[in-house]
Amino acid sequence: MKKILILSVATLLTASCTQSDWQADGYKWNNYKGEAASKPTGDWNDKYVDNDLKKSVDTHSIIKGVSADMVETLEPSLSRTTPIYLSPANKLNATTSLFDDALRQDLKDAGYTLSSTKNKSYLLSYDIKKSASKQAPKAYDFVIMGMGQEAWVVLEQRTQELPKK
Repeated sequence: MKKILILSVATLLTASCTQSDWQADGYKWNNYKGEAASKPTGDWNDKYVDNDLKKSVDTHSIIKGVSADMVETLEPSLSRTTPIYLSPANKLNATTSLFDDALRQDLKDAGYTLSSTKNKSYLLSYDIKKSASKQAPKAYDFVIMGMGQEAWVVLEQRTQELPKK
C-alpha cells in the first residue's frame, strides 16, 4: 500500500511540473540582454599590437627556419633508432624556448623519437648566445651540441640576425 501511495504522489508531483518549453533559451529565459566588451580606445593600442606582433612573427619564423636547416644538416649524423634527449645548455628564456619548441617539432617531423630521460638516449643540447661579431650587432649564435666520448661536441652552429626587441 505504501508503495502505491508513494508512486502516485511522485507521479502527481512530476506531472504538475511539466511545461512545453522547459529548457533555458540563452538570454531569453531570464529576459536579460548581455553586454559586449567595450572597444579599445585610442590608436596607441593598434600601433603597440601591430609592432610587437610583427616582431614576434618575424622572430618566430627566423628561429623556425634556423631550426629546420640545422636538423636537416644533422640528419646524416643522427640515428633514428636511438631516442634523443634534448636539453638546453643554459636557462630557458623567450628566445631559447622558441628554439626548443622548433627543434623538438623539427626532430619529430624528421622521424626521430624524443626521450624524456637520459637513459639509453643520445644527448643533444642547444644554446643561443649573442654573437661577438661587431659587423652584425643583432646577430645570435645558434649552437647544437652532442655528447661525445668525454665531452660535448659542437655538431651544428649558425649565426643569424633577429629583429631588435
